[in-house]
Amino acid sequence: MTTIELESKVFRIGRCHATVSLVNGNSIDDVEVVSICGGAAPTLWLSKGDDDIFVPVVQVTEISSI
Repeated sequence: MTTIELESKVFRIGRCHATVSLVNGNSIDDVEVVSICGGAAPTLWLSKGDDDIFVPVVQVTEISSI
């Protein structure tokens, strides 16, 4: 998934709970989508409980709201 595709998807679903699928076949379930940070190494910012999770955009294959 490109940065622009992911930015568009994050904008459309807004700040909600989602499942994020990764290129290695794993997924991160029931996380809150916080933001996407651009720059040289774009990162998807997720929150799960009290933990912040930062995932490189190049590792994301799909994001879907739950």
